[in-house]
Amino acid sequence: MRGADTAHQQPRRVKEPPAARHAPQPQGPSTLHKIKAIRRWCHMHTPAPESCAWLATHAITDEQIERLNEQA
Repeated sequence: MRGADTAHQQPRRVKEPPAARHAPQPQGPSTLHKIKAIRRWCHMHTPAPESCAWLATHAITDEQIERLNEQA
């Protein structure tokens, strides 16, 4: 009696392909994060690095990085 009573059947759902649901997200850290990590690494590997407090007050901002990127 499979097709006899169609009033109680659920409608069939159509699966969307994965790409149609949402756009793929970029993998890995952002460019800003990479630049800050490189600066931090270079600072920590100098012969006499400044204190963490100095580094926090003199850290490069996102706006400065974006401005330098635009100039390049």
